[in-house]
Amino acid sequence: LGMQWDLRRIHHQNQSARRQLAPSSSEDNNNNNNNNNNNNATAAEEVRVWEDDPSVSFKLGHPKAMWLALRTNPRASGIALVILWGFVIWALVDPSAANEFTSWRTWITYHFTWLFMLEINVFLLFLIYVALHPRYSKLVIGPPKDKPEFGFLTWMTMLFTTGVGIGLFFFGAAEPIWHYSLPNRYSSLSSNERAQAAINLTLFHWGVHTWGIYAVLGLAVGVATYTRGLPLTFKFTLYPLLGDLTF
Repeated sequence: LGMQWDLRRIHHQNQSARRQLAPSSSEDNNNNNNNNNNNNATAAEEVRVWEDDPSVSFKLGHPKAMWLALRTNPRASGIALVILWGFVIWALVDPSAANEFTSWRTWITYHFTWLFMLEINVFLLFLIYVALHPRYSKLVIGPPKDKPEFGFLTWMTMLFTTGVGIGLFFFGAAEPIWHYSLPNRYSSLSSNERAQAAINLTLFHWGVHTWGIYAVLGLAVGVATYTRGLPLTFKFTLYPLLGDLTF
């Protein structure tokens, strides 16, 4: 809905409070005073930006002591809310709405499965291009010259366990059995062909194609947020194309 909870200033204020309460020598005090001055300047700049930001439509507390701000694009949020609640009310008052939604899904699946398959393969080709490109392969998701917080093996382990680990634990066995069982879309195939189709579809759902979707979205959000400094929302991945319209 184009909204985000902006709580980053809480962390900044807590860190400043800890530094002010920590005991130190005279030299450390001078350093702390310089740091506090810099932090105060940063906080003042944040307050100014916050007060001038047209996307902040709900404010609770003074900016210097703020603990909650709701950023929203009124047009995007309003249109989304109207559409969402329109479907909710329709489903509540019309018992046949569920069947209508099912028919829409069936129509989209029948006519646009080819597009879904094509775009996932395009994602994979794009990632291979990025990985082999002499410039883009060295792109840092974060400040320039920033060092990785985790090693490659640790990072891949975290990605696997949080991304598909628990899903594979269950669906690694359940999904091919479900695709193989009757009746389903493969009912007209022989037993051996159904088994092959079930394994192929399961590998498609849980193999490199799925990681291609995760990687493209993660790369877009990571670059927009941690490299370009934009808010952590999907809409700002379109900022290079739409500019300030994303606000």
